[in-house]
Amino acid sequence: MHMRRRAVTALVVVGLVALVVASAASAQGAKKLEPLNQYLVSGRINPEDLARAGYDLTTLLAGG
Repeated sequence: MHMRRRAVTALVVVGLVALVVASAASAQGAKKLEPLNQYLVSGRINPEDLARAGYDLTTLLAGG
């Protein structure tokens, strides 16, 4: 009877260790979120010139 209890306890411990190792490994592989870099442009900038140069102004002009 004691052998069976020890075997069950050993399996539970091995299972818990496997879960901890797996969660630590998956946490290492997670990508870190990088901040969104926003820039404030001032001066004599014409939005039409920026659009002709290939800059996407739809989000800026839409206000969101």
